[in-house]
Amino acid sequence: FTDTYGMMKSLSPCERPEGEYWQKTCPMLRRDPAVASVIDSLSALTLLYRETIVRPYQQTLKANPDRVIGREIIPAHQALNGVLAASSTALMKSVLEQVQGGAEEVLKENDPNLDPHQPQTNLGDINACLFDRAHDRSANGSPLRPNLHPFEAIRPSSVHDDEKESRAKRTLGAIANASRGSCDGDPKCPKRFLTARRGIELLSLPDWLGPVKALVQQIPKRGQTRLLTYRLAKGDEAEEGGNFIRDGADAEDAPMAMMAQGDNLGADDLYSLQVGPPMLGSFHNPFFCSKDEPPDRCWGDPREDLNGYRPYRFMLKTSVWALNPEEQKGTRGGIHWRVAYPGNDPHEGELGLNVVKKGQALVYVANVRAERDGNHPWQGVTPFNHFESGDYSAPCGENDGEQPSTRQAALANSDFNQPSTWSHLNKGPEALRNPISDSNGTNRPALINPQGTLGNPLTERAPFELDAAAQVKSGFPAGLNAVARGQVYYHRPGNWKEHPNFFNPYWHARLAPILDSGRLLPQIQRWVDALPPRMNPKTVLVH
Repeated sequence: FTDTYGMMKSLSPCERPEGEYWQKTCPMLRRDPAVASVIDSLSALTLLYRETIVRPYQQTLKANPDRVIGREIIPAHQALNGVLAASSTALMKSVLEQVQGGAEEVLKENDPNLDPHQPQTNLGDINACLFDRAHDRSANGSPLRPNLHPFEAIRPSSVHDDEKESRAKRTLGAIANASRGSCDGDPKCPKRFLTARRGIELLSLPDWLGPVKALVQQIPKRGQTRLLTYRLAKGDEAEEGGNFIRDGADAEDAPMAMMAQGDNLGADDLYSLQVGPPMLGSFHNPFFCSKDEPPDRCWGDPREDLNGYRPYRFMLKTSVWALNPEEQKGTRGGIHWRVAYPGNDPHEGELGLNVVKKGQALVYVANVRAERDGNHPWQGVTPFNHFESGDYSAPCGENDGEQPSTRQAALANSDFNQPSTWSHLNKGPEALRNPISDSNGTNRPALINPQGTLGNPLTERAPFELDAAAQVKSGFPAGLNAVARGQVYYHRPGNWKEHPNFFNPYWHARLAPILDSGRLLPQIQRWVDALPPRMNPKTVLVH
């Protein structure tokens, strides 16, 4: 709006003649009735646009809504995200307690003769290990290693490919930036940006401002908003350009495109407006800006294609850069390229115009500056629960202090790090005689005769006996044993091997086959190895 008004004012210098040249020239031009009529019409339109559109709009902005948004609303949302992180940690810990010993009450209700403690102790610890390994500790801790600082952002300076913090942030950034298209370096880039705001400005312009509406409609709008990475959100004049919003490729240890991490936030609203050709005969057109001219002398930012590979790298007018405190220029609450008051013109300074003398022409442009007003602080990515995709070389119970790999993904042989809940119940020889009456009022022995044996009429072998010494040879405690594996698992319909993701959370609970659990637990493997040679483990260990 301000640059459009500046252009109208520049094209009607006789509305309020400035300088000796126009003070002499304008009376001469008005001697021609036709020219005088055009001057009066343009002056009236400029005055009307200034008083009904520009001045009220700027008065609204001078109330500083940025301060409320940047210093109150966004920090409040960040605090709410911290509360969510803390509640996620509390939920992890409560689930951990259930995983470690939640079967006790169920067992008491179903079989008072069963000791729920003795066989379940080791597997409870393994269940806790499996549940812990499913969580990316760098994102919001894990059940056994909870994050005690939910209101502190994940370290913004973590950007390397082999850093777990960086990988977690990239996952969230990829989701947030999924609807944003980058244009730098891509010859197939669409002419219109996804967030191009064509037409929005026209909503507030009345029909009688038809010429102004037509003018504004011709201004190409290239608005874009994206999460950005540490040190890749300049927002200021730099030798290589300061606008990294549209980088099209992710470099090593520098996620710049779809993998940008969310350490900073950038938003721009680029435009450029020229009037006429570069040259008027042998004279330079004062209303045309070349690509190497600074934006404070032009309507909009003319520096498109100044860098051929990244055509928008040098364009900064207008833009907002919310920066984390670890950035060199982030300690003062970010950067906002906006209209500053007053300009250097005594009459139009209150409207944020800057006057530039080009030959005999006075060109009025929006006085846009990179303001560090403290209204755009950005802490970074709040901790969040995240799935651990890195593989562990050893199963739970062997090396529980191991860190997940940063180069090898967890595959099917380790259940993609999806946790299982293992249960092992044992009912010894004495308990099998049910000395304590159950809820049905009976204490008859379970599955065997009163002598504690089970004959086999099909063979001449001795009957099965609940003999402790013989039972130990099989690898199980004496008595009857039951092993079960429960799993909350994910799949997309028709695709059972896709690992969990944010977009398609199809979750189900089931009893899972024990021998299909990928990497067997050491304790389960010992039982499998202890079975008789001719016995198929899948007929003994099912669920």
